[in-house]
Amino acid sequence: MDAAISLQPPYDYFNFAEICHKDSTLTSTQYLTLINKELCFVSKKHKSLLQNAITVFQSRTNSTTNFYEYYHNYWRHRYEENNLINLQKRTREGLDETTSNVVGFMVATAKRVCL
Repeated sequence: MDAAISLQPPYDYFNFAEICHKDSTLTSTQYLTLINKELCFVSKKHKSLLQNAITVFQSRTNSTTNFYEYYHNYWRHRYEENNLINLQKRTREGLDETTSNVVGFMVATAKRVCL
């Protein structure tokens, strides 16, 4: 959390989300839990930064705020990116399996022909 204060803005949610690599619900829960715990241990000077981070984060449900738009765009992009990565992984696995099956069939056919 020491590094979190030096972020711009301090205690930035999106930097936390990039490190966390969880879904939106778990990331948001962990972020708010950590921020609230940190409130108990920081100096008065840093408390206002934490309280501001909480206020900004809570505005994710208010469609008139900038954070709302950033938050929803961020998670939409991240889900799309994860889906694309998963699709590419499944495609590679499918191609590998198909290649293995074809090679196995060719070897079996060659053995039958040569006998």
